[in-house]
Amino acid sequence: SFHFFALHIFTWFADSKMSSQRCVLNFRCDEAAISIASGRYEEAIDNLTEALSSIQRDMACNVDCQSLSAKHGPVPVLQYFQLGRTEDKFIKRRMERVFSAPLLVPDGHSCSMEQIQFIVTYNLALACHLCALDRLDSSKLEVARGLWDLAYRFHWNDNLGLVTFHTCAILNNLGHLYRLVGQEAAARGCFESLLSALCLCVQATNGDGERAVCQTECFFQNVTTLVLKDPETASAA
Repeated sequence: SFHFFALHIFTWFADSKMSSQRCVLNFRCDEAAISIASGRYEEAIDNLTEALSSIQRDMACNVDCQSLSAKHGPVPVLQYFQLGRTEDKFIKRRMERVFSAPLLVPDGHSCSMEQIQFIVTYNLALACHLCALDRLDSSKLEVARGLWDLAYRFHWNDNLGLVTFHTCAILNNLGHLYRLVGQEAAARGCFESLLSALCLCVQATNGDGERAVCQTECFFQNVTTLVLKDPETASAA
């Protein structure tokens, strides 16, 4: 019937438009990841802020993210940018306890808008966090805290392709940020949860996302103080 044909054409057009938007967002995400790894934090923030605004506009137009993610089969595990010696020179001493590797769009996969939204939020939080440390800018710390809180709430979604290691990264950076702004109780809560999550990572025997990809010593630096102050915390974890 005509109505069925019209619906088919509309669905094809909507899917084509969304696919094009995802390609642009994927490119922005990867460009921003390279900027973060190269210490160009302001550039990354500009790119990611624009990408996040684009995603929010799509959602305001009733984009059905759940149905989009259901079309792509198994959800790929999100991977981190591999920081090498070239990128290490941008990590200053005051950044050493931050897990500073940005997320990448899975290579060879078509991400759902949900995943892209999470990657953008995560990387924007990281860029603001590192920029605040680089420039000693307290206002960006507040922005980063709000974004890390948001990333933590998002990360419970089973459709995002996340594993325990991603939880460790978020808890580590959120705890580090809380400690910087003097919220020691909140920082301790994050690091206690980080310690429990690290135990799960150690127990894991497979999964690419479960292995430490770079700079995982920052996790142990942050929880070591916790364990030394209260050995019972380690026993409980």
